[in-house]
Amino acid sequence: EKADLVLIAPASQTLTAEMARGGATNFLNCIYLATKKPVVLHPSSTPSCAPKQADIETIKSHGVRVIDQKLSPKLLADEVAKIFQKYT
Repeated sequence: EKADLVLIAPASQTLTAEMARGGATNFLNCIYLATKKPVVLHPSSTPSCAPKQADIETIKSHGVRVIDQKLSPKLLADEVAKIFQKYT
């Protein structure tokens, strides 16, 4: 209840696939399914862990804000700060 939003970064292929399916086999996915707060996701940019585009599109359709995985750490921090200000 005290969180303003849920930030998931970096999000691996396994995590995003489970989010897209609505699975809850780990703590983070349980939080994702239970929260009423906005969810922001930054996909992993590591090629072996990068989520599938279909899963990203499914997650977006659930209302999750997905940040460009190609952003540098500095630009990512700036983007998250902007999103955080929107919800606080």
